[in-house]
Amino acid sequence: MIKIGNIELPEFPLVLAPMEDVSDPPYRRLCNMHGADMMYYEFIF
Repeated sequence: MIKIGNIELPEFPLVLAPMEDVSDPPYRRLCNMHGADMMYYEFIF
């Protein structure tokens, strides 16, 4: 099992990231619909 801080990911996590200039709300919705275990964004706020 993979652990990042206090977040535990399954043995074979699905990790996705957006492409440049893709809006975040639709991206997050698609990731959620398709079962992403973890996702990150283009920029750190």
